[in-house]
Amino acid sequence: EKCRQLEHFLRQLCSVVYREKLNSGIAEVCIHVQSFLGCDTALAELDDEDLHLHIQVAVNDITFEDAVEKGHNEAQMNARLLLKRSIQRYAYRLFLLRTMEQIVNQFIDSERARGPKVDDIKALELQGRATLKEISLEELARIRAYLDQIQELIMESCTIDFISISQRREYGAIRGFMEGGKGKTYLDIIFREAVREQIEIEIYVPLRSIVSRLLVNGWRHDDMEMQFKMQELSKRTQTLFRIPPEKQSPSDWRTVSNILQQGVGRSTLPCAKLRAIVRAAKEISCLHWQEHDCHSSNMNTTASGENMGDD
Repeated sequence: EKCRQLEHFLRQLCSVVYREKLNSGIAEVCIHVQSFLGCDTALAELDDEDLHLHIQVAVNDITFEDAVEKGHNEAQMNARLLLKRSIQRYAYRLFLLRTMEQIVNQFIDSERARGPKVDDIKALELQGRATLKEISLEELARIRAYLDQIQELIMESCTIDFISISQRREYGAIRGFMEGGKGKTYLDIIFREAVREQIEIEIYVPLRSIVSRLLVNGWRHDDMEMQFKMQELSKRTQTLFRIPPEKQSPSDWRTVSNILQQGVGRSTLPCAKLRAIVRAAKEISCLHWQEHDCHSSNMNTTASGENMGDD
């Protein structure tokens, strides 16, 4: 209960910028809140002042995931991130509306009330782990369906406003991506990423303890088994997995494992974890091309140049 009260207090405090008239004392309050949350410690560890804004903007983003966005240079990536955060701030302000706040709080309270407690989980385990998993999946499906419903509601109601925001001149670096045949799809991806993140912050995060309780207890043995297998298999060579020598990675697929470690292991939001998994799958083919096909192409180009010189 104390954790919930603290969470509610911090959320209300963060919304002061939009809800109340500011005074000189707010700046000092912000400093103390940042210190309590550890933000000042994270920023103090950075030597480059230019990285401060980047760290703040890229919360719950995988930096190297976005940095390798196809066809984007650094300026375009910065513009894309800023656009995404602008849309997310818009979504954040939607949740400050009284009606939206009441709807969301009602769902969160109902899920907390109906969610199985520790004693309930113990009783379900006596009936068999399959029963516990079945009930857990039903609860998780209900939460996901509600998140999807809120997302579609916001997308249907606010897409016109999102498009209007994207037309501002500060996003001119990605104007070429937003126009043309694929422009609509490009913007839709950004809009949905931003909206989904904010929805999960507003709804999933308060319910994370319930979700964790269901997952940990329902799949505890499966998780232990998987961890053991991963530790053992990590010691084996790529040949054991029937990967032909010519397709094996000299770096042991290091960039792929880094994406999974950072994006899945250190991310809080499910949508960020999902993007990391998709990005890791794409990185496999990209890394293979860099380590094999690209190297072969360079070798062939060098050989052709030497032959022309001989002629």
